[in-house]
Amino acid sequence: MARSCRWTVAGWRAELQAATLALALVAMPAIAAAVDAAADAAQGITSSAPHQVFIVGDSTVSAYGPERAPRQGWGEYLQDWLDAAYVVRNHARSGRSSRSFIEEGWLAPVERALRPGDVLLVQFGHNDEKIEDPTRYDDAGTEFPRWLMRYVALAREKGATPVLLTPLARRKFDGAEPKDTHGAYARAVRDLAQREGVALVDLDAASRDWLRALGPDASKDYYMYVPAQAQADDTHLQVRGATAVACLVMAGWVRVAPELKAHLRRDTACGAPPAAAQGVGAASASSAR
Repeated sequence: MARSCRWTVAGWRAELQAATLALALVAMPAIAAAVDAAADAAQGITSSAPHQVFIVGDSTVSAYGPERAPRQGWGEYLQDWLDAAYVVRNHARSGRSSRSFIEEGWLAPVERALRPGDVLLVQFGHNDEKIEDPTRYDDAGTEFPRWLMRYVALAREKGATPVLLTPLARRKFDGAEPKDTHGAYARAVRDLAQREGVALVDLDAASRDWLRALGPDASKDYYMYVPAQAQADDTHLQVRGATAVACLVMAGWVRVAPELKAHLRRDTACGAPPAAAQGVGAASASSAR
């Protein structure tokens, strides 16, 4: 009888362990959701926010850890302009083109999470231009718009709103004039947006205007010109640059989606700091004389 009782207790324990494991497996998604909600709450984002803003793009947009400081992408600062009605999800990945972002599977989690009423911001071009790398290169007239259209089609299929962005300007000058380094790739984005009726933020044009106002010297403080790290990088942004470019993106987005004005918690009067702009103006006036 004692032996029978021991087996009964052992069986009861096994069943209890199995039930506990099953309960834990059921609870895990809820726990994960709670962790996400806590992270959102820390940023002042409520769980009832009706709109998610997904960002896909490259290294000028993506997040970086503290070991890469002061380097950051503008996608990390867009939430600063939006109230709790919008939750920004930055899925941009360093080094990716419109092609490799999809082929490597980075779009898959966005596809799973995208829902009606959300927004998909799409900025590629920097790495699509790299003809020396066939895993990333896309011809500006053919492949590049076809890959971008995949993002547009996904957003529309999910009932979300696609927004195309031309690529961020590089800090390249010809005298005081910023160079047009994206050329056909920026035009391809503009043409696709017009042809397909997609909202467009012309970040290439806006950031070149911003660079023009800053000038060749002052603009170094916004890109990765960091003497202590022996860096002189005309493509990637420091924190202050990422913040300034997020403002440019927000200003352009509000122009094509005026309903966002009711959800802004910062103004979108971007551009160069007045002192820098005045310095450029004074220099130009001096040259004219």
